[in-house]
Amino acid sequence: KRLVRELVLSATYRQSSSGSAANAQLDEANENFWRMNRRRLGIEPFRDAVLSVAGRLVVEDGRSEKLDDPAAHKRTVYSQISRRELNKTLMLFDYPDANVHAARRSTSTTPTQKLFVMNSPFIIDQAKSLANRLQRSADGDAERIRNAYELLFARQPEAEEAALALDFLKQPAVQGLSPWEQLAQALLATNEMMWLD
Repeated sequence: KRLVRELVLSATYRQSSSGSAANAQLDEANENFWRMNRRRLGIEPFRDAVLSVAGRLVVEDGRSEKLDDPAAHKRTVYSQISRRELNKTLMLFDYPDANVHAARRSTSTTPTQKLFVMNSPFIIDQAKSLANRLQRSADGDAERIRNAYELLFARQPEAEEAALALDFLKQPAVQGLSPWEQLAQALLATNEMMWLD
């Protein structure tokens, strides 16, 4: 316990992926680890993060659930994995074959991954929940947008981002999604949601 505490409280562990220009000139490849390397979230932490910001993540353990079940809101680590027929969502995001040993996961970026985020019933359902959560969080749209950025990205929106979001909310509903649901889905689909800085 003491070692873990020392590690996670160290300055090295708490570094962000942004750095200084002076350090970049000295060590552009980051061989001396003066900053954290950006890394993409795997499907499990990404799915859990989406459920969490939507306010639907169930953190208690217990029986495993089918990942594609619309009522499955437990952490992804508790989902059922079939060795005969691997889950298509997991495979879409480079989940390793459960029949063979995989010391490391490959990481790919494909158009089908973004299409999943744009069209998946799971993401659309979580976007609706996130929109409801945000609309209950404050009275005005500007405050709700600030809440959204704090919740999803742990930062305040830049002035241009806030202005774009406010303009976006003036658009009509599309395919049965309200402007807030569309904005929530767009925010869930951002690279900032998928990458750890």
